[in-house]
Amino acid sequence: MPVPTIVSNSEPYSMRGAQVTRNVGGLVAAFEPLLRKNGGNWVAFGSGLKKNKIVTFPSEKEKFCLHRLALKRNEYGMYYYGFSNRVLWPLCHQFSEKCSFIIEYWQGYKNVNRKFANYIARIKGQETVWIQDFHFSLVPAMIRKMKPALKLMFFWHIPWPSPSVFAILPWRRQILEGLLGSDLLAFHTQEFVDNFILSVVRILPGAVVNGNSITYKSHKTELKAIPIGIDYRNYRSMAELKQTANMAEKQRLSLGSNKIILAVDRLDYTKGILRRLWAFEYFLDTYPEWRGKVSLLQIATPSREGVSEYRRLKMEIDRTIGRFEGKFGTPSWKPIFYFYRKFSAKQLTAFYRMADVALLTPLFDGWNMVASEYVASQVDGNGTLILSEFAGASSFFKEAFICNPYDTAQVASYIAAALKLPAAKKRLRMEAMRKKIEEHDVFEWMKKNLSVLKERP
Repeated sequence: MPVPTIVSNSEPYSMRGAQVTRNVGGLVAAFEPLLRKNGGNWVAFGSGLKKNKIVTFPSEKEKFCLHRLALKRNEYGMYYYGFSNRVLWPLCHQFSEKCSFIIEYWQGYKNVNRKFANYIARIKGQETVWIQDFHFSLVPAMIRKMKPALKLMFFWHIPWPSPSVFAILPWRRQILEGLLGSDLLAFHTQEFVDNFILSVVRILPGAVVNGNSITYKSHKTELKAIPIGIDYRNYRSMAELKQTANMAEKQRLSLGSNKIILAVDRLDYTKGILRRLWAFEYFLDTYPEWRGKVSLLQIATPSREGVSEYRRLKMEIDRTIGRFEGKFGTPSWKPIFYFYRKFSAKQLTAFYRMADVALLTPLFDGWNMVASEYVASQVDGNGTLILSEFAGASSFFKEAFICNPYDTAQVASYIAAALKLPAAKKRLRMEAMRKKIEEHDVFEWMKKNLSVLKERP
């Protein structure tokens, strides 16, 4: 099958004048080498542009073209900060009380989706288009009307909520019809597939469901659960470097604690950062013998700072950590280390390798890539993973301590259990998880998606 045209909101590169830097991320790791080798197209929002621009890169076979689409500031605001992040994001993470159902957001989202669809339809020589994520839910049906012969794939990277939650959306029908323009619609888990099917049954009575396929207006869409992977070899290689081991040791010495619990998140209300802090507080209250011996290292990457909910969340986290320090901190022991900043992949890998426990407790998550990255970086097998049952990855990492992030006492008890787990059991659990993500990496994820469409008549 020819290389598909990739469509995403984010670009695979950061462009600063003549300087081109490859961005970090699973999608870039999977798609960029494929396009670099074979040629093809990647369509994304071009930050800082006043008009569309095509950047061409050398390839072994054909040109690899990055199509950078220009959007006006107001357009991007309505489409991205508005509908994508104040409507679809909270709704799909089942935070309906945070949704802002503003019609201008919807109009902006629809207009940007139309702009992308029109542009994609005009690209010559393509046979398949692979659209990434909730920013472009209307694009498949729009393209199908213009180019019915194109094969259209869509991967929905965030959760699909229960049908009763999705039904709240005023534009629910349009979103479903847009996605059903795809030939393949894939999610991380079967639970999300089932939620989507139930949403269609409730909202589109004309749709015919047959197993994991839906026929609507004479078009058949295959639905699949295809969990995403990471670039396992890259993380393993970084973790095995002597430089990484030295960096990890320096970090541990600088923190001055015997045991380190690590949490890495984007600053987002879905990640459960506040509840995690409360659980760690309950842990220190309930297991006072660990005071002075363990610290929580919380890394929060700045995210969507243009959205007011995120600014308020940051202030609440800052206040909570200040209160926490006042309650537990001593001249010789710091219970929480908090970094509100972005770290490079190499720096994060050193943190992953250093940490005795990874405490990842999102309230609802499509997958949780940090869990996979932590496991891949545990080359010595000395770490332990505590993971929310509401992360898509929980169905994959059965060997982790799977917790209910709303159950403060349970999370605290799992922290204690993880810290006391014998070394042999740690290595056994970690070895099983590492084997899984090695076999099901991001390249295998890509092949599985492409193979589904290849088998379709």
